[in-house]
Amino acid sequence: MAVEESKDEQRQRLLDALVESIKERGLVDTQVSDVVRLAKASRRTFYNHFPDKESCYVELIDSLTEDVVDRLEAVTDRSRPAVGQIDQAIDGYMGIMLAEPELASAYWLPAQDARVVDAQRKGYERVSSFIHSVVQQDRQLDPSLEEISFDRIYMLVVGFHQTVMRAHAAGRDIQAVAADLKPLLRASLSQTQDLTSA
Repeated sequence: MAVEESKDEQRQRLLDALVESIKERGLVDTQVSDVVRLAKASRRTFYNHFPDKESCYVELIDSLTEDVVDRLEAVTDRSRPAVGQIDQAIDGYMGIMLAEPELASAYWLPAQDARVVDAQRKGYERVSSFIHSVVQQDRQLDPSLEEISFDRIYMLVVGFHQTVMRAHAAGRDIQAVAADLKPLLRASLSQTQDLTSA
């Protein structure tokens, strides 16, 4: 049992080192040598856990996504109507973006490796699933409300993230950009307005 715990600790230390390197150098310029240096580990230790940098990054995306969804759940009052919950979720998401913009931008980077592309897509899907559960909750209480597709929510989540990260890359105030996007998100996720007939 102690051996397994030791392996888990080693693995977490490598993931933490990848986070630190992304903050310092960005994902593209991060090498395995940077990760092992920051983790105070050997290359052998790294390759005992991950076959390459991309595999390590895929696991990091999974971990970060789980953390994002947990934090959104924590700041969202499920007793409120969907519109209020969406506002809380947007504010919570923006808090994460502002606190960790370098990590947030890692989702935005174009990826060549199919595993990374898949991990990024699954990350967006998990956040979209959270938002979908919020709007579906209102519909369960009032079946007359409009059905909102998962595809619409996914499009909005990806567009929101990409727009915020574009602003960050340009050195703009991402909070101001988010404030500008908020009314659009509210309208698009409204269950009383049929956008297809507008």
